[in-house]
Amino acid sequence: MLAPVLDKLTEEFNAEFVKVNVDSDGETAAALGVYSIPDVYVFDGETVVAHNLGFIPEENMRTFLKANL
Repeated sequence: MLAPVLDKLTEEFNAEFVKVNVDSDGETAAALGVYSIPDVYVFDGETVVAHNLGFIPEENMRTFLKANL
């Protein structure tokens, strides 16, 4: 499960991670093109600057975030 990993990394990166429930907020998920979960997007304003589909271990997520935040 990715949520605990992101919860742990929130303070480390001083970042806000927003979780979208694809079942109850399908419109937002569709607008982003989310058809499989977990799906992580990094935004700069309204622009997607990085994307990762699928679960990755904490250290890999840390590397992904360091490269893209």
